[in-house]
Amino acid sequence: MVLEWPIRALGVHCVVYRVDDTQSVDSVIAHLLADSRVKSVQRMNTFRSLAGEDPYKPLQTSFNEMQVEAVHRWATGAGIRIAIIDTGVDFNHPDLDGQVAEKVDLTGSGMNFEDDIHGTAVAGIIGALSENGLGIEGVAPDALLLALRACWPERSGAIAAVCNSLTLARALDTAILLKTAIVNLSLTGPPDPLVGDLLKIALLDGIIIVAAEPDPASPPGFIDGIEGIIRVSSRGGQGDSLPSGRRGANTIVAPGSELLTTFPRGTYNFASGSSFAAANVSGVIALLLELQPGLSSQGIEKLLLLGMAESTSGESKPLSMGFNVCRVAAQLRPDCVCADSNPDKLLVQRAPAEKFGL
Repeated sequence: MVLEWPIRALGVHCVVYRVDDTQSVDSVIAHLLADSRVKSVQRMNTFRSLAGEDPYKPLQTSFNEMQVEAVHRWATGAGIRIAIIDTGVDFNHPDLDGQVAEKVDLTGSGMNFEDDIHGTAVAGIIGALSENGLGIEGVAPDALLLALRACWPERSGAIAAVCNSLTLARALDTAILLKTAIVNLSLTGPPDPLVGDLLKIALLDGIIIVAAEPDPASPPGFIDGIEGIIRVSSRGGQGDSLPSGRRGANTIVAPGSELLTTFPRGTYNFASGSSFAAANVSGVIALLLELQPGLSSQGIEKLLLLGMAESTSGESKPLSMGFNVCRVAAQLRPDCVCADSNPDKLLVQRAPAEKFGL
């Protein structure tokens, strides 16, 4: 017996029982119903408040394609600290209200922190509030965002932004001191010894570094040659493709085209590029760290690679890329069942935990 109390309005005495694993709930119910002293027997039901559904969620095609919401039953990134080293973030945006745990301007630019587009868009993809009756839902809506402004818009109102060695170094140093779990670097640039040294220190401290990979035609970027960084390239909408020769063997290819996200002054807009694919992956990693604290960068990379679905419709055609977050989570949570690309087919294949160093 769990508890009991009289229900005066009905004139009955209510008793709640827990049925142990050795008994069938249905047989216990049938046995109790056969007792003339018992008026009724039922299972305990669960009810939920009708929280405001995010009205723009149907427009989050990549979010829905990745099956993020299926994973939110088990993980929402709760308490995972993600440093967004980027431009400023509109922390007053209704869909980011209370999501930004720390905000630090390391640029000395004097520009308004919350007017920056790029950082606000990245923050929304990662951590926009869930079921608050507004806008969209982030991949990790319960993560703690640290907005470390190291970049500034090229011109007023532009999404494109620039940073330098000093501001990036100060931001990375701050992220390390704040003991963040994940650093999101939705930016690119040339090799930089100072930045490179700080990235290596962060990795040694167990921080997961997620970085947008530069276009294959561009010169090597500042992440080149640093082992352990999660490199992310953008994939477009469903059905888009990326020739296998144009990405590294361990590059995570995630949705990064026409992602609906937060923009300054309480607005929303679409954004595209590897910057925003990286934001998607940072959010996914927050979910994985909640499911399995202590995952290494190498273990996370192996898990993420399992989330990429590759298929060819013919030998002459390039690989068709997908990214299924639920498939990744199912490796850590055996009862997480996901629909495959064919909705009638369920994913049941799981790799052994040892494969990820667990």
